[in-house]
Amino acid sequence: MKRIICIIFISVLLLFSLSGCYSYKEIDSIYVYKHENYFNYDYERFVDLKNCKLFMYSSEETGKRRNINEENQGYKEIEDLDSVKVEQFKKDISEHGINSWEESYYNDGTMDGVSIEITINYSDGTQKTTYVYYEYPDNWEAIRNDMFNLTGRYLI
Repeated sequence: MKRIICIIFISVLLLFSLSGCYSYKEIDSIYVYKHENYFNYDYERFVDLKNCKLFMYSSEETGKRRNINEENQGYKEIEDLDSVKVEQFKKDISEHGINSWEESYYNDGTMDGVSIEITINYSDGTQKTTYVYYEYPDNWEAIRNDMFNLTGRYLI
């Protein structure tokens, strides 16, 4: 009987892995670009999970992007992140479903608001970008709180 249960269990695990129902991708970094239309303000954040660092860029000049040829690609290092918190963060955002986000969430009924671009860079070299404009994924607050728990800042 134990052998049959073991075979069934292994078969179910194999089906899930082959069907793509369960997939885990290691996240190396997260890039956030935020534009607030009302205040006409832009900023960028880069969370380097591999090296446990948080970087930022902001400019007083509207639309001025960072110079990627400068040190740290134009970012200013804000802080070192606690490695234990980083591992917990990666687990939390995966469990909260950040990998299931669609390409865009858009509310065309809003004329003046905040637009956010979030790019997740994976350890296998792939990346996924999501655009948000006053329409949010269902798990937005959970992911937003995960980022706050890691950095002490609301990045999105």
